[in-house]
Amino acid sequence: MGSHWVYKLIVYSKLKNKLMLTYDKNEFSLPSYQPELAHVAIVGHINAFVKEHFQLKTTVLRCCRQLENIRIYEVEILEEESVQFANHVWLTLSQPSDLKKLNSDDQTILKSWIDTQRSVGIPWFHVGWRNQMERWAANVLSNSSLTFAQIRSWERSALFRIISDTQNYYFKAVPDVFNHEPLLSDYLFQHYPLYVPEIVQVEPNKNWYIMREIQGSLLGQTGKIAYWRQAIEQLAVMQKQSTRHIDELKKRNCPVRPVAKVIKSYVKCSFDDLYESHHISRETYQKLNTSIPTIINICDKIEKSNIPLALEHGDFFGGNIMVQNGQPVIYDWSDCTLSHPFLSIMVILKEVEQFFSEEVAQSLLNDYLEKWSGFDSKPHLIEEYNWLKVIAPVYYLTIYQTFIFPAFNDNWDKQQIIEGYITEWLTMPML
Repeated sequence: MGSHWVYKLIVYSKLKNKLMLTYDKNEFSLPSYQPELAHVAIVGHINAFVKEHFQLKTTVLRCCRQLENIRIYEVEILEEESVQFANHVWLTLSQPSDLKKLNSDDQTILKSWIDTQRSVGIPWFHVGWRNQMERWAANVLSNSSLTFAQIRSWERSALFRIISDTQNYYFKAVPDVFNHEPLLSDYLFQHYPLYVPEIVQVEPNKNWYIMREIQGSLLGQTGKIAYWRQAIEQLAVMQKQSTRHIDELKKRNCPVRPVAKVIKSYVKCSFDDLYESHHISRETYQKLNTSIPTIINICDKIEKSNIPLALEHGDFFGGNIMVQNGQPVIYDWSDCTLSHPFLSIMVILKEVEQFFSEEVAQSLLNDYLEKWSGFDSKPHLIEEYNWLKVIAPVYYLTIYQTFIFPAFNDNWDKQQIIEGYITEWLTMPML
């Protein structure tokens, strides 16, 4: 069953300076289809569609626009067959009058695309970037016969699977706002080679890195609680040891974001910005403002914590952990910061509660907090965790609104993130 999205494709040949169009019933149109339900960043199926129907090897640059039920993607042609097929034609970009050959809706789409070309800042959104990346990867891996399978392309990252005759790898590029990820991933591999993916090469000036492919199943798809327990224990080990290496982590650009300081400094302006940009209603804005004294009161309590700054993964859940040969491997450190470590386990414990039971989740929490017993008493640790659990949605909303959303233009998932954290906060039972 298809999704409710129709995908329209702007398929561009730099060599010919032309766009590929389809022709049907005396009308030119942008190629389009309705895929299976997919996240906006998942783009491999687009390349497969173009290959199957038009015999073109392509790479997807970006989703450049979203309309009601329509996503428009910019697609670069990498290789094309010399044979011409009857189901498509070429539009010359140097002749603006040629736009009139399209239906009116697609004319509007193309005019908007042409007008926004010069404002694109993400490197992998540019024609020619993939060829540069492939040459670098081939040199790093000393292999000129690699196959590259594109997985994701959006503002947050570019992700490719690299297939060779002997073993496979992943290439990832991230924007400057996440420039700590390659360096931090390499640091963690050097210190915890069993806990994280093997990093083969880092190119810090471009925010690129290559990691060896992890073989196994996602933790979220396993039914063995022992793996979940082990993953949390591994995280705790890395977090505790990180408290002694804060300066090293700072050198790798890991952002420093103490919970109370971030909230006290930015929460009010974050709420104001969300309202002024029409992302929240007046009613929601008033509710959020009314809750600020409660928020600040909780921050005052957290500021008295004995727990030092430590690695906070930022997105620690069953979808970012693979089980390889019985060993959980933790990856995707884009959202990692130096903050309160307890934040990291809240989402994964919700999953444990959902997949197993509330009692099992409580057992894992007790075991995790026990790892920090050298810093405070067990009752105080439990109380601190509960305060953090209450304040976490506001903290993450403030982080996104202050540091992450401003780094991007599209922010395709912005409204979903905002609504998720606000709903969680406004429905959170107060202690």
